[in-house]
Amino acid sequence: MSGVSARETDGVSAEQLADALGTSRGSVSTYTHKLVARGFVRRVRRPGDRAHYFVMDAGVWGGFLENEQAHVVAARPSHTQRGVGGVGESVPLGTRQLPSRVVAPTRPPGARVSPTLNPLPARHPRSRRTGGAMAEPTGPASPGDKESGLPGNLSRRDRRRLVVSALARPSLIAVVLLVVYFLIPLDHVGDISGALTLFAGIAIVVVLGWWQIRKIMAAEYPAAQAIEALTTVVAFYLVLFATVFYRMSVVNPGSFDEELSRIDALYFCLTVFATVGFGDIVPVGQAARVVVSVQMVLNLIFIALGLRLVTAAVQWRRRHRRDD
Repeated sequence: MSGVSARETDGVSAEQLADALGTSRGSVSTYTHKLVARGFVRRVRRPGDRAHYFVMDAGVWGGFLENEQAHVVAARPSHTQRGVGGVGESVPLGTRQLPSRVVAPTRPPGARVSPTLNPLPARHPRSRRTGGAMAEPTGPASPGDKESGLPGNLSRRDRRRLVVSALARPSLIAVVLLVVYFLIPLDHVGDISGALTLFAGIAIVVVLGWWQIRKIMAAEYPAAQAIEALTTVVAFYLVLFATVFYRMSVVNPGSFDEELSRIDALYFCLTVFATVGFGDIVPVGQAARVVVSVQMVLNLIFIALGLRLVTAAVQWRRRHRRDD
């Protein structure tokens, strides 16, 4: 843009600049404003023409240096005040000196300089040469090994193995819970209080969730531990309510619009948890509606509070690992 302006001694318009450079009028307008502000070009007007033309003077570098000098002069008071504030007002005016300033010692003509006074060239703080080859940089660890749950020094195979392990343990727990759910005899449980079963199960879920949060805060890989925690707690939570629904159907077949099997109870529990609500199974009895309402409320608490606690625990552990 400056070259085109210098070539056209009688001035060049913004439209001509856009055509010559193959760019848009908006880009030309933006950069001509910057060139004018820095003194490289100036605007001129032609009689009877409303368009602006841009001309580069022969002494453009002299004008640029004048503008820079004016900027330095204008900024001098603020820099002076900042320097005075850095050394303090208690220091006498004639002896104020910034702590970072180093004065080189004088030496008489012809004197030899001691080798210890020759400063060595600065090295990059994160690299060193060993045997003519550049060694690996040293310094703060990469974000992968301090900020993420899976450290950056693991290979792709180790990362995959870590994730599979984090999913395998809770999946095995879920399978065991399902086996117990389908095999435990629940056909003769009329003498056991349903409310007591529900409250005891909820208490176990809360204790299990808190224990998993503590494990995340102490884990080496918090993200992987969070996957295991969520899978374990959700599996126990769903099996708990499926057991309660099946028990209610056994004790009182009129609790739902149809008698529930174990698969029906688990299916109904999943539809309530996923907020799908197909409507093919409907709670009819008052006790059944109360239990379903309790699960709905707990679903909201689990999604809103449980996920937030897990995320906060992972972030807390990452920060402490980074500080370590």
